[in-house]
Amino acid sequence: MVSINLMPWRARRQRQQWQKWRLVGALMLVVLIMAIQSGYGQQRLNHQRLALLNFWPGAQKNAAALHERTLALQKQLAEQQEAQRLQVLQRQDLTRWRDFVARLSAEIPPDIWLSALVKNQHSVSLKGFSRSVAELHQLRDRLHQQRDIPSVKLGALRRDPSAGVTFSMQLSLANQEPNHE
Repeated sequence: MVSINLMPWRARRQRQQWQKWRLVGALMLVVLIMAIQSGYGQQRLNHQRLALLNFWPGAQKNAAALHERTLALQKQLAEQQEAQRLQVLQRQDLTRWRDFVARLSAEIPPDIWLSALVKNQHSVSLKGFSRSVAELHQLRDRLHQQRDIPSVKLGALRRDPSAGVTFSMQLSLANQEPNHE
């Protein structure tokens, strides 16, 4: 009988089985680590979501308060801008009125004195006295030549022995810009 040594074959088979079980064990260890990491990641994500849910109402409340403050500041800014715009318009009106009065005083002959000057929205009323009616007609003609006075109406004339002639005059004003009152 012939004797055969089966020991190297068994040893080789045993090494292959150990390699197979080590590979299976390593794969199971990797799968277990991945499952633990996934669970830990999910737990962390859940904690973040819970923190966000707890933070959200306060953030909404703060955002609403900030929005209200922004609206109030915008309203205040708009009011200040409107007040500033009205001040600029008033200054422009005063400048135009000052220029108008300066031009008017330059046109008044030396023998005419004004006792009243009343400005309305679209007209100016003058009252005063003069030494003669001819000077009043001269004033009317001079004022009628002004570009911002489209019409001049001479009102009631009355002879007064001490002052000469008392008069009233109505000047209509050209509407150069829209009404801002």
